[in-house]
Amino acid sequence: MPHASISDFGASTNWWEEITQNAYTHTHNMAISGGDETTSYRISGSYRDIQGIQKGTTSQRLNTRLNLTHRTLDDRLTLTGILAITDRQADVGNPTVFRYATTHNPTAPIFTDDGEYREITGFDRYNPIAINELQTIDTEASRLNLSLRGEYDFSDVVEGLGATLFYSRESADNFRGEYRSKRLDWGSGIGRNGLAFRESHESRNQLFESTVNFAQRFQNVRFESVAGYSYQEFEFQGQGATAGDFPTDALLYHNLSQSGDVDAGRADLWSYRNTNKLIAFFGRANFVIDDTYFLSGTFRREGSTRFGEGNKWGNFFAASAGAELTNLFDIPRMDELRVRVSYGETGQNAPSSGLSQLRFGTGASFLVDGNWVPSLGPVSNPNPDLKWEIKREWNFGINFAMFDDRLSGSLDYYQNVTDDLLLEFGVPVPPNLFPQQWVNIGELSNKGFEAAIDYLAITTPDFSWRTGITFSTQETILESLSSGDLQFGERQLISNVGSPGLNATQFIRVMEGRPIGELWGKEFAGISSDGDWLFYDANGEIIRSEDATTADDKVIGNGMPDFQLGLDNTFRYKNWDLNMFWSGAFGHDLANSFNIFYQNPNQADGWNVTKTTFDIPELREDPQWSSFFVEDASYLRLQNLTLGYTFNLAETAPIRNLRFYASGNNLWTITNYTGIDPEVRFVDTETGNPLAPGIERRDQWFTQTSFVFGIDLGF
Repeated sequence: MPHASISDFGASTNWWEEITQNAYTHTHNMAISGGDETTSYRISGSYRDIQGIQKGTTSQRLNTRLNLTHRTLDDRLTLTGILAITDRQADVGNPTVFRYATTHNPTAPIFTDDGEYREITGFDRYNPIAINELQTIDTEASRLNLSLRGEYDFSDVVEGLGATLFYSRESADNFRGEYRSKRLDWGSGIGRNGLAFRESHESRNQLFESTVNFAQRFQNVRFESVAGYSYQEFEFQGQGATAGDFPTDALLYHNLSQSGDVDAGRADLWSYRNTNKLIAFFGRANFVIDDTYFLSGTFRREGSTRFGEGNKWGNFFAASAGAELTNLFDIPRMDELRVRVSYGETGQNAPSSGLSQLRFGTGASFLVDGNWVPSLGPVSNPNPDLKWEIKREWNFGINFAMFDDRLSGSLDYYQNVTDDLLLEFGVPVPPNLFPQQWVNIGELSNKGFEAAIDYLAITTPDFSWRTGITFSTQETILESLSSGDLQFGERQLISNVGSPGLNATQFIRVMEGRPIGELWGKEFAGISSDGDWLFYDANGEIIRSEDATTADDKVIGNGMPDFQLGLDNTFRYKNWDLNMFWSGAFGHDLANSFNIFYQNPNQADGWNVTKTTFDIPELREDPQWSSFFVEDASYLRLQNLTLGYTFNLAETAPIRNLRFYASGNNLWTITNYTGIDPEVRFVDTETGNPLAPGIERRDQWFTQTSFVFGIDLGF
């Protein structure tokens, strides 16, 4: 075979089949409700047992919920309580085994002659079965939600006057334990003689809210208003430990004191705790005039402890107006035609606490008097000017209904501008103490169109067909990336290719005045006779890769779609029902990083490269980032198909209703994209950066098709 000396180890292993299984899930739901004239209750519960497609992965989840409502004092006082508890346990697999199962040499055996896992010498050529079977990852999560609401009607004092007190508390506890066997030489476990991790996290969220509401009708004017106060407090804390060098694998992560790293001082311990608060004063007023004109206004003053001194508070306004035109004009066959316009401001809180403050943390350790002592240094720069990110949005819309409400829908056009973006930027050291700082910088503009239409096309005693469509477009422009002394005009983001020889190459560049989502690079022109990459330069001339410079870079794709589409159809014939839902996105591109890494003939001896690797037999050079690896990812997907049958039961039957159904999810995708999943990546899944869409990373999970068979019972 050309370009490489391919190693043949004599076996025939389907690594994908070895790590996957046909997964089964069963779900059970039950609800009981009852009550009398003053008190009502509903108790519900569900249990779900999920088997993952990766061997050894399972998840069990139990949900319980209690709703209780009581009315007293001649129905003037209404008390409501809701308690919901969720518990979840899971045996989690490491998703990297999918990548290794796809790329590991299929001629390699799973085991050696003495029963050990067979490993191939070389970079990143690990046995996926060993990773899957010699690693334990367990998670536990519990969540409790409690809410109490009291509503009092003061209409006997002032007509239309009421008050509400509301309290809620959310508590969440999460645990993760992981152990990598002494026999597993992979990742951070290499040479550690067994490696264990334990971590736990707790979060508490309490909300208290009080409101006064007033509603009144003055002749042809209906008026409703609300004024209130909100106080919310968050607390987060956690701790964890990492240790290696264990005498046995039997204890897994349950006894870290047996670790040799503890005595040697190599164990890693960490913990944290932080709190923050949100306080708000708000009001809202609605006017309806002649059931034809609609006016609304809101105001919210909100404060967050996450911002700098003098910038903790923000004021946010919103207003809307509309008119029902069918009350003003005689429009045949039109049941509703409402035009509306709105303007609103919303604030984005800082992503975490302490970003405006100078914080210190431990760094490298130094030998002092024979002891290793960790250093202490700054891990952030102070920014007392950090403040709310603010989005201002205009919306123009129409709601309509026709033909006795058989045809209905809405049309919306919106424009918004986001100022003072909350972003983390690199800054020089000195004068700064730390190379990164959170700042308010730049401006984004966004505009788009949304449409939703529902149509009851056919309705007869035996047959009906209802169809619906949703359609949306969106364009986001980076208007500015500068503020004060920080003048960035453009920025190459930390969204590197991550392939041999291309680790420092960036996918994305954002520039003032340009759309978000642009993929930048060389335009592919072909392969030379001696196997070199050819590109078009800035003047449109063909050049060799060694002659190309950044001046030849251009826009070679965009990760944002031109439009998105949803199609929903429901058919009913007598007792049968069929629902079909399609979703799609069109006009977006994806950088196929899997191909960049593995569509490389020079790596064929180490990995099971993609089948297209030798489609260009003259290629000799390692991959070069260019439009060759950018693909149109437009797609249309049959997201769900459900077929059901409802039985006709006698009124005297103990069962009130009975329905059997079968459902399939992710059944069929129509696309020319050759990667794993053509769906839009609105953020870089590796860095979480929202300014870097359009990248499919090579650790992307493969899409799954699932089938559900169920019974609905009502008593």
